[in-house]
Amino acid sequence: MPLLSGDVEVVLWKEIFQIPNLLTLSRIVVSPLVLVTFDSLPFLLVLGVFAAVTDFLDGLIARFLKQESGIGVALDPIADKLFVFFFLVAALWRGMLWPWMIVGLVLRDVFVLVAIPLFLLFFRRDVEMSQIRTRFKARLSGKIVTSIQFLCVVSFVLTPRTLWMQTALTLQWWHLPFLLLYPTSLWAMLDYLFFQLRLVQAAKTSHSESR
Repeated sequence: MPLLSGDVEVVLWKEIFQIPNLLTLSRIVVSPLVLVTFDSLPFLLVLGVFAAVTDFLDGLIARFLKQESGIGVALDPIADKLFVFFFLVAALWRGMLWPWMIVGLVLRDVFVLVAIPLFLLFFRRDVEMSQIRTRFKARLSGKIVTSIQFLCVVSFVLTPRTLWMQTALTLQWWHLPFLLLYPTSLWAMLDYLFFQLRLVQAAKTSHSESR
């Protein structure tokens, strides 16, 4: 039996070719290029700016054209994480990032990867009765963290490599985006946690009232 009905497949294909989702897909397609352009600062800068601009535009256009879709909600965080992932792989391979920078870059994403299964494990019944699983979507706090991650890439590109390695243990102004990741990631994690807990509480209240 097919996994999806014909009508659902048609809807998915239409959603994929909407402008916001094409922008998101373009970010996924170009992300691996970070690995081959990492040593070419102009190309790496272009990729970083492209990723940041398309990340901003896809959501804006989706709201403006009323083309917000489930597939867009699913693809957007994947696109963001892929770009950061390939940047990390390339930088770590060359020994260009210090541990405190790496922790800042992955802090929010590791939390989300751990929090979602734990949330579903402990609140499975509430999730099932309220369809909370449909609410795992981007929050403003998370988008700000993603934007700062892109700023980290730009800061890295604009700083001469020799100067970058010599001053990594001494805080400099070009380290500011990496430092900002710590408070903003903490904000995003708390925001995400309390948002989901509010959904659970609302689901419990609604379920009790319907009895």
